[in-house]
Amino acid sequence: MMLYTGCIMKPHLKKYFVRMTAGFIVYVAGVCAAHYFHTKQSLHEYWPIFLFPIIPIIYIVAAIISFVSEGLDELQKKVVIEAAAFSGIATGFTCISYLFVQNAGAPAFHAEWGFYMMWIYYGIGTFISARRYK
Repeated sequence: MMLYTGCIMKPHLKKYFVRMTAGFIVYVAGVCAAHYFHTKQSLHEYWPIFLFPIIPIIYIVAAIISFVSEGLDELQKKVVIEAAAFSGIATGFTCISYLFVQNAGAPAFHAEWGFYMMWIYYGIGTFISARRYK
């Protein structure tokens, strides 16, 4: 069985793989259901369906947190937490700073850009933090 990163899965990681896979399957089902019921007037009628994908996201976040707290050794935890902190702070400052650039005529900021930035900054933070502890 393969882990998301392509590495061979260790036996103690199987429960996290199952939790993440189940969470993603339910999330996709929720997004598909919301897309199926989407019309201009359906928001008021079917609003719980539009909020349904939030539940598996909370479950996925809980699975990630339990993986970090239970499945990693102390050094790996430190690297992940430092990278997450760097990612959150850098994304926040970039988003706020872009508002000033946008007022100067830059294109409008789309919400998904923040998500992509977060992962890019997480990769940069992981690289910096891992190099520091080698």
